[in-house]
Amino acid sequence: IVHELDSAMVIFNLNIRPNMVICESGTGSGAMSHCIMRSIAPHGKLHSYEFNQSRAQTAKEEFKRNGVDHLVQVHWRDVCGKGIEGEKKDTGGKEEDELTFGSGGFEIGPAAADAIFLDLPEPWLAVPHAAHTMKSNGSICSYSPCMEQTQRTSQAMRDCGFHSLKTIEVRLREHYVDNVELDTVPTAKIPRDLNVNTFIPGQEPTD
Repeated sequence: IVHELDSAMVIFNLNIRPNMVICESGTGSGAMSHCIMRSIAPHGKLHSYEFNQSRAQTAKEEFKRNGVDHLVQVHWRDVCGKGIEGEKKDTGGKEEDELTFGSGGFEIGPAAADAIFLDLPEPWLAVPHAAHTMKSNGSICSYSPCMEQTQRTSQAMRDCGFHSLKTIEVRLREHYVDNVELDTVPTAKIPRDLNVNTFIPGQEPTD
């Protein structure tokens, strides 16, 4: 789950604004999805991708209960191209509009997204697909807990022509305010000690 401090930094650095088209993978609990939808309302669109079919369906139902389903389309898809989990759901030859089946890529067309957010174990595999899907001068963010993931993803971004990369670590630090009584600053003039150390290295000390 992306916590509120991290999600705020992601929204700010991706410069997400009302009425934008955003892609995110994966959906997970939907916490980050709700943050994005609050930022792109009232007429934006979030394409949220989840490789686990049950989680994708659960997120779709939750978005509907929360009254934000008009802002999001949930895709059952592995954007990294490593295959999918489970089997294709039999719906009588017709899939539900909000669920797509397949492996690899975002499948919304080239230059269609204003920004892309990746929260994946191997985000570097999705970077080439993101480069195809993102608009010119768009932004991409990868949320990773390990430096090794960051290094591989950064290299993949450079290989795909991304520039101006930066890595940010966000830490929450609480400050506690207490009343502290300090000592009074001395105001009286203190005589200066005129004793001078006459010791010279290599010589015997003298009185």
